[in-house]
Amino acid sequence: MSFSSDIKDELTKIAVKDDDQRISELIGFIIVNASVTREDGKFLLKMSSESEYTIRRIFSILKSNYNIISKTNVERPKIPGAQNVYHLKVQNSDDLKKIFDEKFFNLNEKLQIVLENKEFILDNEENQKAFLRGVFLGSGSCINPEIRYHLEFTVSNHENALFIKDVIESFDISAKMIKRKKDYTIYLKLAESVSTFLIVIGSNRGTLKFEETRVIKEVRNNINRKSNFENANFDKTLEASLEQIEDIKVIRKSRKFAKLPENLKETARLRLNYKEATLEEIGNMLNPPISRAGVNHRFKKIHEIAESLRKE
Repeated sequence: MSFSSDIKDELTKIAVKDDDQRISELIGFIIVNASVTREDGKFLLKMSSESEYTIRRIFSILKSNYNIISKTNVERPKIPGAQNVYHLKVQNSDDLKKIFDEKFFNLNEKLQIVLENKEFILDNEENQKAFLRGVFLGSGSCINPEIRYHLEFTVSNHENALFIKDVIESFDISAKMIKRKKDYTIYLKLAESVSTFLIVIGSNRGTLKFEETRVIKEVRNNINRKSNFENANFDKTLEASLEQIEDIKVIRKSRKFAKLPENLKETARLRLNYKEATLEEIGNMLNPPISRAGVNHRFKKIHEIAESLRKE
């Protein structure tokens, strides 16, 4: 199962006894998932999901809150490995009235379902959480955090998308929205935002998995950064060492090495013997030991002598 599927599976097992919260969840699901079409001159409300448990949950809310017995069926794809798609339909006109007569929704000229009674959702925080849970169950997806941090929803109606974004941001979650073809995508890219959203909708297991992966990634990234830094420093040390050795060779070739001050000769010999040693390590090998800056100063003196010899 994908990370999104695991989250949705967990959400469908959350027990909600409060009627307002159950309806809020249903509203969230319907405005991002349901479509209204005509068949044989009659209106039909259709919902679908790759999660059998999600469709069962919506079926249960419709039955318990509206006494609606909706029709369900499964579409089994012919493509190997593709997931089943579970459909739920409400086509009885009396049942449709039960849903739309409460004035939660309205239909625009494109037959899009538009949320009408926003105050019901905004009445309290628990309704808002249930609403966002329904939105995620209806059209949400969350990429495995091992790959990257990204959670999004696809919404067909602009007004609904704006309201969903507002509700998300009411929990201090950073959300962005863009238009993709005919639909609107609301997305969260910050790790903090994704984690907080999962907490809001009640996905405790999902949040735990997300945070565990996040910590492991941060530790791994820190190790990589440290390793890259150390490798870069090693490259710089080796490059400087090769330049210092070249300077020493120039002095030896000119037979001027024996005339160097004793401290410079001692430092030069250590460099020739320990090509990969840092300035600090060479400083500790000297007798008496000196600082990194002191060693650097000696090599500058050696370089100046070598440069003067090159010009002769």
